[in-house]
Amino acid sequence: MLILRLLPALVLAAAVTACTSVQSAPPSASASTPPGSATADRQPLGSMGYKDSAPVAAAKTPFVYKAKVSASDTPYDYKETIVSRKITQLRADKDKIENFYSTYETRLKDLQSKAEATSRDYYSTTATINARLQGGTTPGNPILVEQSQAAQQKLESIAGDISTLSVLSNDISSNASVASYLLEAVRATYGLSGAVDEDHVALTKLEDEVNRLVVQIDRQLTDVNNDINRRTSYLSTERRNLQTLTLAIANGELYGQSLANRAFFSPANAFAGDPDMVAMRNPQQASFNPTKPLVVVRFDRPGVEYEQAVYLAASEALQRYPNVSFEVVAVAPTNGNPAQSSLAKTDAENDAQNVVRSMTQMGIPGNRLKLSQTRSPQARSPEVHIFLR
Repeated sequence: MLILRLLPALVLAAAVTACTSVQSAPPSASASTPPGSATADRQPLGSMGYKDSAPVAAAKTPFVYKAKVSASDTPYDYKETIVSRKITQLRADKDKIENFYSTYETRLKDLQSKAEATSRDYYSTTATINARLQGGTTPGNPILVEQSQAAQQKLESIAGDISTLSVLSNDISSNASVASYLLEAVRATYGLSGAVDEDHVALTKLEDEVNRLVVQIDRQLTDVNNDINRRTSYLSTERRNLQTLTLAIANGELYGQSLANRAFFSPANAFAGDPDMVAMRNPQQASFNPTKPLVVVRFDRPGVEYEQAVYLAASEALQRYPNVSFEVVAVAPTNGNPAQSSLAKTDAENDAQNVVRSMTQMGIPGNRLKLSQTRSPQARSPEVHIFLR
């Protein structure tokens, strides 16, 4: 049993001894080769690049530990948060609103440029007509009639621009509402959870941009509405002036501006040194005699030209008394037989209606005109008296 236990150890020792004897055994040389020469199968160590016969140890590579990196160990990308995606969407909406703002601003500038050109053409045409009337011309001059029609077309073009501005005002108002809603949405985004610090920084910047855009849109809407009000007032005034100018062309006389512009004149901003303006601001000092006629027109011959006198008298009265009204009285004579008296009464009424029509064309509002009739023994022909009321 002892021999069987020692048998493996003896076999291992014999194997180690055999390997050692093989490695240390010197090479054998043939009989024909001199002891100092090298054979073809075996070269000296020096001729193989080795300086000596000592074995060279292999260099050891240092061990480097490589840890496994998981997705949870990488830095968090704040652009992937829910709030950041919401900010991206809000910014896209802001860009759309800003594009609409730029488009509407371009449309407004184009309409303003067009209105300026139309106004210049209108004033140039009316100035030519007034210059011709001032120098004297024939009643109903066809050249002036054609020019007045061209001026009327210019006013209609301005009226069309007002309608276009109204449409633009509605568009800008809708854009302003959307911008206000967007501003509220941006401010509500602060309350969303899951945001990082960078999200709130970007949200603050976006809020400032949207707030600035809201102010710009509100200012744009105010400019458009003010422009509409100015053009509407301008159009109403110039239509009355053109109506008076048409009457002046028909009569071949120069009247001036429409009396309606003076009828609605407010003396609140009048100069303190102007006595007429002082009288208008002090109605207790600015009194008139209601029994004395302002103008008396006697129709004792055909084709009586009364428009110039009525225009000047009414213009001065409106300048002194802005709230005054006019009563046009048809005065018929009482002499003659009943048939002649009835005929004179009819003629006086027709003449009074013509005077009222002329005063309306001059721009005096219809609610400030009153028509009545009477008889007078002093009248020798049909007359029209104009009183202040």
